[in-house]
Amino acid sequence: MLKEKLAKRMKAFPISGIRKVQAEAKELESQGQHIIHMEIGMPDFDTPEYIKKSCIQSIKDGHVFYTVGAGLLDLRKAISKKIREGKSSYLFYR
Repeated sequence: MLKEKLAKRMKAFPISGIRKVQAEAKELESQGQHIIHMEIGMPDFDTPEYIKKSCIQSIKDGHVFYTVGAGLLDLRKAISKKIREGKSSYLFYR
């Protein structure tokens, strides 16, 4: 097995926020709590068929690039509207 040696300065890099979320989720799970893993883009359930079809259509329509960091404005507006109307449940991460 190949054993790589990393530069000492690599230890100075802070742990990313997403890795902290993943570690906390795994800790909660080890305590018996049911966790739906979505912290690194790998949920532990299959994607619903209607979402798969929508994604395929989006690719065919040429939407193949990353969005701006804040996300698509139309999508943010739609989510905000659903929340204001009380038609959505959402979780807060502490």
